[in-house]
Amino acid sequence: MKQFQRWFWPLVLIVLVLGLASVTYKPGTWLSGWDTLHSEFDFPLALKRAWSGVWQEHQGMGAVASQAHMTDLVRLPWLVLLWMFLPLSALRYGFFFLTWIFGVLGMYVFLKKVVLAGGKLDSLAFLGAVLYLLNPITMQQYVVPLEMFGVFFASFPWLLWLSYDYVTLGDRKRIFWYGLASLVASPMAHTATLFYAYLAALGVYLLGLVGLNRKNFTRALSIVLVTLGVNAYWLLPNVYYVANHAQGMSRSFINATFSDEARLQNQASGSFGDLILMKNFLFNWQVYSFEKSEFVPLLEVWAKHYETLAVKVGMYVMFGVGIMGLLAMVVRKRGMGMAMVTMWGLGAFFLLNSNPPLGFVYDFISERIGLFREGFRLAFTKFSFIYLLALIAGFVYGMGEIVRIFKARALRGGLILVMLVGIVWMQMPALSGHMVSERMKVTIPQDYFDLFGWFSQQDLKGRVLKLPLASPYGWNYYAWGYQGAGFTWFGIPQPTLDREFDRWEMRNEEAYLQFGRALYSDDAQTFEGLAAKYNISYVLVDESVFQPGYKPGDLRYSQTKKMLEAIGSKVVYQKGWLSVYGLEYASDNKYTAVLVDGNFSNNNEVFDKVGNYFVTSRGIGVPFGSFDGRSGQIVELTDSLVTIKSGIDLSGMQLTDLPQLDAYSWPLGVFVGDKGDGKVRVRLRATTPGLRDDQGLLIEPKSYSTEVVMEYGEVLPQYLFINNRNLSLIKSREKETFLGYVPINLNEPFDVELARAIDGVDGKEEVFTELVGKTANLEVSNKDISDSNLARTDIRGKLTAIFPLIDLNNRLEKAGRSQAFNCDERGDVLRERVDDGVLYSATKNGSSCDFFDFRDLNGFDGYLLWQSSKNESGRGIKAYVYGKNLPIYRNEFVFSDGLETRVLEPLNKWGFVVNIESRSFGAVQSRNLMQGIGMVPFNTKWLAHLLAKTPSSEGSGEDRIMTNETAFESGWKAWYKDESLEHVLVNGWENGWIVPEGSDVSKVKVIFWPQYLEWGGMILAVATLGHLGYKSRKETQAS
Repeated sequence: MKQFQRWFWPLVLIVLVLGLASVTYKPGTWLSGWDTLHSEFDFPLALKRAWSGVWQEHQGMGAVASQAHMTDLVRLPWLVLLWMFLPLSALRYGFFFLTWIFGVLGMYVFLKKVVLAGGKLDSLAFLGAVLYLLNPITMQQYVVPLEMFGVFFASFPWLLWLSYDYVTLGDRKRIFWYGLASLVASPMAHTATLFYAYLAALGVYLLGLVGLNRKNFTRALSIVLVTLGVNAYWLLPNVYYVANHAQGMSRSFINATFSDEARLQNQASGSFGDLILMKNFLFNWQVYSFEKSEFVPLLEVWAKHYETLAVKVGMYVMFGVGIMGLLAMVVRKRGMGMAMVTMWGLGAFFLLNSNPPLGFVYDFISERIGLFREGFRLAFTKFSFIYLLALIAGFVYGMGEIVRIFKARALRGGLILVMLVGIVWMQMPALSGHMVSERMKVTIPQDYFDLFGWFSQQDLKGRVLKLPLASPYGWNYYAWGYQGAGFTWFGIPQPTLDREFDRWEMRNEEAYLQFGRALYSDDAQTFEGLAAKYNISYVLVDESVFQPGYKPGDLRYSQTKKMLEAIGSKVVYQKGWLSVYGLEYASDNKYTAVLVDGNFSNNNEVFDKVGNYFVTSRGIGVPFGSFDGRSGQIVELTDSLVTIKSGIDLSGMQLTDLPQLDAYSWPLGVFVGDKGDGKVRVRLRATTPGLRDDQGLLIEPKSYSTEVVMEYGEVLPQYLFINNRNLSLIKSREKETFLGYVPINLNEPFDVELARAIDGVDGKEEVFTELVGKTANLEVSNKDISDSNLARTDIRGKLTAIFPLIDLNNRLEKAGRSQAFNCDERGDVLRERVDDGVLYSATKNGSSCDFFDFRDLNGFDGYLLWQSSKNESGRGIKAYVYGKNLPIYRNEFVFSDGLETRVLEPLNKWGFVVNIESRSFGAVQSRNLMQGIGMVPFNTKWLAHLLAKTPSSEGSGEDRIMTNETAFESGWKAWYKDESLEHVLVNGWENGWIVPEGSDVSKVKVIFWPQYLEWGGMILAVATLGHLGYKSRKETQAS
């Protein structure tokens, strides 16, 4: 009977979980979408990647593990065990259901043995365990499930119980079991910040338990050391990553764009009311409804349920009882009470984040510690379970104080039953299967698994390029019902270029920038060169991918196929939506030494010009290899000049063979004045660039102009054409007015014409009739900017290019909208003209949108987008820069305060449209003052072709460079005959080593030394557990 009583409540909990699992599971579907782990697609492949987990070879060009992929070594056995009982498609379901079982049982044990220690109200421990499963926080963590959060849910109570027993009792068996449990729980660290959050919670918990007891302090320190020891196999590689790559990760487009928005989402859902109701950013999140073909709230069912008065009252009651219980614990249980209160405070601090009462502290830390700001941008996912467990501990203890008021067992049981019914009522949608979103239960077509099988039989070194380029965020939508970060790399053994990997390695983002420009410029030759440069063996085209809100043709499937066929690529596999094209190209073992900073470059100019190259200070200097602001170049704009300073020191090199001016197109500024005397005065101005270094001017920038005067008679013409380009409607002016820019080739004559429009006949477009025309020319000698005209040829420091500015081309007064426009269906927006600009504001998730049309600026060899704005609250103005007729391919960024510039390289010689938005996140109002915006054409191609040389600049001989066809990283080392080889960057992305002439490349030894951190950590983890087991057994034998 006693055994039955002992196991009664745990058995009831298991039955409850199985019942919840049965209504959650959808037979025949995979649990997939959002952020997903699908190790079950290929167990041997997953094991291989986890065993050598520090270098993630499959992530595009290869990348150091930013996440603890090696923790799959602990998780995989659970999946294999489940596979004995469940179909492959149900393994993720089964794993998460298993975490529910372990989580509620752990919570029951923790509450019974720690919080209610000495009490006999096991039913209260059962009540708390049910509440641990059925509450808004757990729902939000599982509604779009990711394994690490499930593992944390399952293990957290067990770890707290075992550490409590060891610290307070000193039982060595407990610390052994704690160490083993910590190892089993290590998959919580898949994203390491969750583990660091746990470590912080464990720290405050242990400090509360220790108090002033020195012996307890030693035991608490042992717990921390054991935690670090058994997690060393992934923790040491993670330290390496943070020390060497954290800054680069924060500079990636995805992280740089998403991080601030994520923090604002947290802030918007971090009020004290949200804390009580346990609501966070997912209640503002939208997902795509394949049934409705529109975006709908992710938590639509839950949001309606939580709006009911009964649920809100219940949440407030639970919070009130929880706080009362925590205070009572401090008074009666002291150490344990302090442990729970401090842990609750830690969780509440992060859930409230930038909001009162301690928001100023949170912001102070965030502004000064980049790792803190980046790592805890979604603080809710990391600290909500910590907050929840402490509050439930207080709730159960508080309920214990309340029920003791009633002496009759029936009254006590009745009160507990009422609370149980209330808990279940508050989570009623879970009983209908909504604990996990229906959007995550998908049927993955068999075609993908057939594709995986085909790839497994091909050359495993061949790199796969995935198309289409649907989203710069790596977030894709598949017509058969999937939406999320992707899944194919779990089944494809070859390295795969996927935009999901952009955030972890800048070379992956750079590759897609370059492939994107080639694809959307219909440049087959450049695409073929890039495929050779990045060792692409296969192109996977998935025609089930689409982008909501865009037309099917925007993804350019037909153009992509034609381009692949144009370069001789053939279909080697095809099934359903999926087509694989094979690529072959001749290898070239000759390399040219180059000094260039090409990071984040979306052009391939260096490779196109010199072929294979490696980066060294002894090579040809390319001062302007990239125009991305992240590459170290400094762009400055004034009313009269645009200057671009290279990030490379070219001291000791010489400028030779300057690019000829007449080989490029240059911007011609057009100014018009009409004095009312029947004549139109057209002033035309062009400029040529100058160069300077750190010691002075090398070549002077120059300006050239001419004036054309044309008589038109009595009626003012409507249009001005230059080289058949319609500039603008001409109105009578007393002052000279800037009309715009036209591309010209210097020293070639161009036509200047006045015209009137004749209305179209029978629906035809209007035609123009010429009134008067003249031919103009700007004579510019190539000698004006040639080697012979340089003040000196030797370079001292860094080069700066100087472009005289013709006109800022400010388009603020020509915005596409004159009134406020909300490009989101939610919230309220405002657009207001004020003295110093245009104010855009939005509230309640609204988005105040506008656009600026620069499509007239086509045919130039480069552009400078500038803006001046002031962010008053919320997120700054976000810009989406689209190429003409290319709605998918875009530049996207958030404007900074003040004057800011962005260099845009030409895309198929078309102009641009700049869409802007001032977006509100929840209750956080967005207010932005736009003070000016414009686009100025200037010649990036001429700059990219600018070279500097030294007497030793020469192409290296054949076989002097050896590569391993993976992304450059300093941890790769190579030796030949016990001599370390010089490590160089090859082709702007891969590892290379300079090998002595005549050496046998096959005898070169290459290692990635940080991999030994994982294997060494494994030894440390085993040694830690072995030592604890030995001490535990020895103590047992002695007793």
